[in-house]
Amino acid sequence: MAAELIRRGLLQESEYLNILRKISDDREVSVVTCEVILEAVQAWECERPDSGKIVHHERSCIVYADLLEKCLIPYLLDIIGRHSVKAYSYHENNINHANAISQDPAKGKSKVTDDGRLVKNATLVNNDVINSMIKEKVTETIELKLVPKLSCLIVYLLGILSAAEKDGFSLNQHINLQPNFLSLMQIFEKIAESLSELTLDNMVAVNELHRVKILSLIIANLLREKSCQQRDEFMIPVKNIVDISLNLVKGSHDADITAVLLTLIVQPYLESVKKGDTIEMKLWHIVKDFYTAGEDFIIEEKNATGFLILCFLSEHTSRMENDNMFWKIIQHGLIHPNPLSRKRSQYVLKRAVDTCTSSTADGYSKYMSWQMNRKKEIEKLWYDFFLLIETLEEKQAHVIKPVLEKLDRLILASSKNGFHVSWVLIIFHRIFCHDNKNIRQWGLMKFLNLKFPEEVLMNGFLSFVTCHLISILSDYMYYARDPGQPPKTSSVIGDQLILFFRNIIITLSVSNQRHFLCSLLESVFDGRPWGGIPLFYLLRSVSQIPCTRVWNYKVVKNATVNFEGCLSTQDVTLRSASQCDLLNAVFKHLSAETSLIEICDIVGHFRRKESWCRGTGTWEMIIDGLDIFNENYDDSSVHKALAATMSSLDCKDMVHPSDMALGINLLMEKNCRRNDNNIRDCYAESLLKPITNFLRDCHMRPYLDKKKLAWTLQVVAVTLQIRYEVPVNNHGTELKHDGDLSCLVNGIISVAQLFITHMDMLNQPHDLDTLTHYLQLFGICNSAPPFRSTMKNLYVQILEKCKSLLEKTDPVKVSFGILVLEHLLLFHYKDSGHSIREEYHQLFLQKIVHSIPPLTQRRSIEGYKSTEFTSNLLLETTRSCWSCIDMLITKKKMSSTSSLAEIECAVEAFLPEAVNTLGRLNAVHVFQVAISLAPSVIKANMWQELVELMWRSSSEFRKGCDLYRTLIGYLSDLLFHRDAIVKPEHHKFIVQISQKLLTTGEAAQGIAAHLARSLIMPLSERAVRDGLPSGTLDELMQDVLVPLLMFGYVFRKQFKVVQDTVEYIQHCGTTYSTNILLESNWDADQRARAITLRFLLSLNKEKSSDRSIAVATVQGIRYQYAKCTSDRRDFGNSQSHRYKTRLLQAFLLLLPLLDEEECLLSLSWLCKGLIKDHQQPSVRYMQEWGIALIIIFHPSFYPHLLKHFLEGSKERVGCVGSFLASLTHVACTTEEEEVLSQTIQYTLPWCMAQHFNTRLYAQVSLRKIWHHCQSINATAVLDKYDPMQQCLQFVVEQGSAARNTLNMLNDFYFKVFHPVQHYTLQTIVYDLPCLSLLANDEWLTVDFIMGAMDSSILPVKSEIPLHNMDKVLAESSPAPWVIKAAGEPSFPEDSEVSGSPVLNVQRKITPWKSMISELTAPLDLPNMAEPRQQRGGLILVASLIDKPPNLGGLCRTCEVFSVQEYVVPSLAVLEDQTFNSLSLTAQQWVPVKEVKPDNLAEYLRTLQNEGYTLVAAEQTANSKKLSDYSFPVRTAVILGNEREGIPCELLQLLDVCVEIPQFGIIRSLNVHVSGALFIWEYTRQHLAKPTCG
Repeated sequence: MAAELIRRGLLQESEYLNILRKISDDREVSVVTCEVILEAVQAWECERPDSGKIVHHERSCIVYADLLEKCLIPYLLDIIGRHSVKAYSYHENNINHANAISQDPAKGKSKVTDDGRLVKNATLVNNDVINSMIKEKVTETIELKLVPKLSCLIVYLLGILSAAEKDGFSLNQHINLQPNFLSLMQIFEKIAESLSELTLDNMVAVNELHRVKILSLIIANLLREKSCQQRDEFMIPVKNIVDISLNLVKGSHDADITAVLLTLIVQPYLESVKKGDTIEMKLWHIVKDFYTAGEDFIIEEKNATGFLILCFLSEHTSRMENDNMFWKIIQHGLIHPNPLSRKRSQYVLKRAVDTCTSSTADGYSKYMSWQMNRKKEIEKLWYDFFLLIETLEEKQAHVIKPVLEKLDRLILASSKNGFHVSWVLIIFHRIFCHDNKNIRQWGLMKFLNLKFPEEVLMNGFLSFVTCHLISILSDYMYYARDPGQPPKTSSVIGDQLILFFRNIIITLSVSNQRHFLCSLLESVFDGRPWGGIPLFYLLRSVSQIPCTRVWNYKVVKNATVNFEGCLSTQDVTLRSASQCDLLNAVFKHLSAETSLIEICDIVGHFRRKESWCRGTGTWEMIIDGLDIFNENYDDSSVHKALAATMSSLDCKDMVHPSDMALGINLLMEKNCRRNDNNIRDCYAESLLKPITNFLRDCHMRPYLDKKKLAWTLQVVAVTLQIRYEVPVNNHGTELKHDGDLSCLVNGIISVAQLFITHMDMLNQPHDLDTLTHYLQLFGICNSAPPFRSTMKNLYVQILEKCKSLLEKTDPVKVSFGILVLEHLLLFHYKDSGHSIREEYHQLFLQKIVHSIPPLTQRRSIEGYKSTEFTSNLLLETTRSCWSCIDMLITKKKMSSTSSLAEIECAVEAFLPEAVNTLGRLNAVHVFQVAISLAPSVIKANMWQELVELMWRSSSEFRKGCDLYRTLIGYLSDLLFHRDAIVKPEHHKFIVQISQKLLTTGEAAQGIAAHLARSLIMPLSERAVRDGLPSGTLDELMQDVLVPLLMFGYVFRKQFKVVQDTVEYIQHCGTTYSTNILLESNWDADQRARAITLRFLLSLNKEKSSDRSIAVATVQGIRYQYAKCTSDRRDFGNSQSHRYKTRLLQAFLLLLPLLDEEECLLSLSWLCKGLIKDHQQPSVRYMQEWGIALIIIFHPSFYPHLLKHFLEGSKERVGCVGSFLASLTHVACTTEEEEVLSQTIQYTLPWCMAQHFNTRLYAQVSLRKIWHHCQSINATAVLDKYDPMQQCLQFVVEQGSAARNTLNMLNDFYFKVFHPVQHYTLQTIVYDLPCLSLLANDEWLTVDFIMGAMDSSILPVKSEIPLHNMDKVLAESSPAPWVIKAAGEPSFPEDSEVSGSPVLNVQRKITPWKSMISELTAPLDLPNMAEPRQQRGGLILVASLIDKPPNLGGLCRTCEVFSVQEYVVPSLAVLEDQTFNSLSLTAQQWVPVKEVKPDNLAEYLRTLQNEGYTLVAAEQTANSKKLSDYSFPVRTAVILGNEREGIPCELLQLLDVCVEIPQFGIIRSLNVHVSGALFIWEYTRQHLAKPTCG
């Protein structure tokens, strides 16, 4: 108001100065006060005479100086004092004190009791502190507005006084500027002191940002005053403040604090001094210290604010671009996980590229080259790079995919060294990190197809592979089988990975091969957890790289050690295959200088029984690979190590027994392949001489080295294991000559004699390991042909010694006797005569069997301390006892005696207790005994109790999946024992336990398959099926068999990939040892269904019992089908979809066994299914086919089908097509003219149906029936319907109808499928699921089903053929409607960007000003670090608009086109949800002002006084067209209300009215659209010009 009065000349000097004096005397400063004073002073001082010079008023200058000295500067010093660390510490202590009082009521209470006055004072302090906290929070916002205004006012007044002093104005008598400048010095010093008190510890406080902003704002505004800049004494503390700020920047991790310090302190300082290189280089070194660089990439980031500092530096210097570290940091930022860091890096890179491209001279650095003769080409490359990097920030795949084509140009330029390859790798890294799976997969496939010359590969490409690509390859989803890819094939990514590594190795020189492969191996096995699938494909690709010999022993040893840690959680097939591939890779790339003992050490880390077992292809590979190494196998490192170890076990390089045994076997195998028989025969004896010398007469040496003996026994045992534990199923792998190990026979005899002699000396629990070594060796010798006869003779002596041990009273010796007895039963019992067996029976009966119950309850051994050794001995003894019982009872057919019967009776008595107190070691033996005793258990009515106990006990072992599966298998065998099945009273309990087992089978594979086998085995016996009354088995069929027919759950994606990979591995045959050594259960769920389907095929139509089973099963199928039917349509390949398909497959197999009554019920069930449900293709096909088969088998049911057809057409028109398909199949298999005529009669009306699909189905059905009538010469039918057929023929041959009809006729279901000829097992379980696009794990081959059970157990009795007579279905393709219904993705569209070049793409504008988003305009921060955006002179007045969506949309438009100011009716609208949904945070970037409609007229007059032209967006009698109007620079556009427009009284104030030309019928546009058009027209006219205003 004062400024307006001054402008109008209504305020005299004395009045003006009195106002200032009053403010000075009050010494109260506020935002409004500062604004009023500043506007008044500016208005007063801007009165200029004709000369144009400012008139300095003496009296006013005196008042200004007084105002500064007494009011403004002291107030500013007070603010600075409040923001010192000491002041904050005082407040913090008071706050902590208050919190302590409030959180400790006991202390408060005691103070009340002791001294009421103290309590009162404490309460007052507490309240004061809380009030202070509240006040402090409220005033923070005010301070942020006040400090800039106050400091600007001080600067302005000082500027006036300095100018007056400079102009020679006489101030000596009344004015002294020195105190004010001294006060300024004090301000600088106090700010420096406050900033220097900040440390890294207290900078994390919430209020630190506010303090830094306040202090920085003061500095920024004071440095704007030239008089401050020109005084050296001021610049010294300012320089100190800048140095302190740099230290804070270096230590701060807060981006807000860093941004404020750079913008408000460092930048004003740089602008105030001539040379700022020192500061800039300090900042650059601070940034460099934030990062640790590797050879090609940044490997560690210590502070995330580095990119913010670079954004600041990019505005002031370009010297960083000569440093390669700069480019590495930028590249690190471009792939940073933080989106804001990526945007900042893009900003800095863009400025750096602009600097380089604007240069007039050639330049070159490692990451950025510039040649003038390639200017356009390089600019185009960088344009493509920025387009790619910006587009990859988008989420939508349709926006990104067209742009990816630009990557080819960058790849081509990189291959020719015209564009550094690291920038291409940045693009690929961003692709790999994208959220869209298809984008990532496309990028990975593109990357694996890259081929670069060696020079390019060494420029960071190989480092990218080892550092980044390996991590990317760990995602299992990349290895999923592509849609349409044949079964039993490898992943496309997996195959491409082989070619990728092969191309790299072929390109590299030997030295670079060594560096890359060693880095690759170290990167793969750096301790990261690997999934089975990615590890398999990665090792598979490495194993197929051409031979290099670049790995040394140390690198491979470290890798294999880490590799062991990856195996424990993987599927057994995957880990076995991975081991084979890694072994193959090791023998391809291991240095030829590696010694044999080192090779054994490496191979020893692999699991023998999963990879390199003798007799496998991997073993043969190892033997053949030994030829490459520079080793003299007649005097190898194994020879030397064996000799050194046998001479002294204290040698430093003592070899592990397993490694030594492997080395011995490798040498013997290698020797066996020599042609010289004489050398071959004596080689083993020479090699093993140190061992045979040591073992010879060892039983006669009193001072035998026990440590050396234990080591030697382990070596011999493992040697024999490797030699003779050969897989039976080796698929024809022919083993070479065994080699002569008879040289060890005498040593073994000596060891046995030593064992017999010293058996009594084994009397401590810790001797269990020694006993185990002996027994392990004897067991292996018994399996080895050269030693078998020797051990047979020795076992007689060991048996006698065992008896003596069992006679002892020492519990430890008795336990050892039991362990020895177990060994004898395992290896000696079966080869013994009747008398020896009876001796075993009596020994076990008298000495052991009655001690088993108390043994299982013992927790310690009497007379011995409880230690780890005693616990192990107790567990082993219990296990051994049950192992003995298991062997004796299971082998009772060999020798059934009365003593054995006594053992059975005794065991049967305590069997339930044993099951109840089960241990992990004896669980399997106890369950096996329960199965062996099942007949007597069932007879004794203990069966149900025992089954329940076994169920509860087995549940304790869920974590050990293999053991748990085994126990559940034994449980199911007992549950479905033949003697239990034949008793109907047991069936209810069987169903109850079976349902629990099926639920368990969901989580543990293999349980359902074993359950199915256990059920089918007794049912396969004809005596069981025929011996039971009709209907006895109904409950089992409906509640157990049918759930098994539908068993199998939808695989998780990961498990599906595992299944496909395992299937491929098994298809590879002997390439992988797992196919010889292990049995995989990947198809266990399928085997459960296969076994039950195999049982259905064994049912004989001639047997009434089998027909009864079929009827009960079909009833169960209908019941289960109803349970999985819902009101909604099933998703393709969902669980319910699969259930329905499996149930209908079983129904089709049982259909020939059903009588007429059951077929009629089934017909009604199938028809209702078509009417009620909108089914997936596989279900629909089988329902239609089932209906047709029932009618074909029972023609008398044809009227029933027509009845269901009519009912269905009324209820749901969508089912008409299915009924027409069934009618067509029936008609095309009959020659009865009545049936044909009725079918045509029911089909014809639907040929003119309104529904397209129904009409098409009817036309195609009629055409197929007509062709059938012609083929059988059904003259009466042809003559009767010929006119209609001709009319229909004419209709369907017109336009698109002909094409649609032809496509439908080419559908296999109408073209080649025959409901009777193709009624085979192959069609039901394989061809039809395949043509229905069911998931391939639902395709069951005939061979798989037939192999599920032996034909001797389940002979096929079904009338349904197994195979089709032709291949027409196998060669057919799914119908187009099936592909659409199944939702099958089109992979080429997902994987390819485009078939033709992309000439134009979407490109979103990047908001570069958000690169330093912490520095925002709302805080009134002067001299921002980023270039301030130029805003036009347009003000958009929207005060008359009342709808938030329109205001929000206009706000967004104002921000986009840089409107100077946006006027709204109320600032409260900024919080409205609909406003924000359209503005998208635009209000943060555009100045928004509130002018209420009632104050609008006054506001518009003010704008007119300030020189603005008022333009109304309104249709009036005198309005001008928008296309003809030229906007002045200073324009205010006024928008009207949505309904009423601009009021008439306001129109009178406006300078001009402008309307938008219209050519339509509607009279007006939406106000948001109108405003946008006005804004754009103004922008087009002004902001596009080089200069404005």
